[in-house]
Amino acid sequence: MRYSEFIAESKDAESILANVMQLAIKTADEDGVPAKASWDELSRMLNAFGMQIDYDSFKEIYDKSQTIKNLTQDFDSRQIAFATKADDDDGSKKITDVPSTDRVNTMAKRAMKKRID
Repeated sequence: MRYSEFIAESKDAESILANVMQLAIKTADEDGVPAKASWDELSRMLNAFGMQIDYDSFKEIYDKSQTIKNLTQDFDSRQIAFATKADDDDGSKKITDVPSTDRVNTMAKRAMKKRID
């Protein structure tokens, strides 16, 4: 399944936004850099899923959603900064509502090893 198909299954704005933010964070973490986007850039990413966003609509979702708060380092009227490993002092994310891809990868490797043995 493609990532875009996975996101398309989510119908509410919060889920779509969280998935796109997680993708931006994952990409930035792989590159070891902080992730920032203007509202126009974020809106272009979300446009593929039929969603537009600006500062006011993001603020509304942000105020209601702990997941979005956990994925956001900072935002203002010009841009949003995502919570990446590069932003943390100790290199670990402070995201509690988002499943760890490292944990999933470890579990998958363990299952494959048991299957082979």
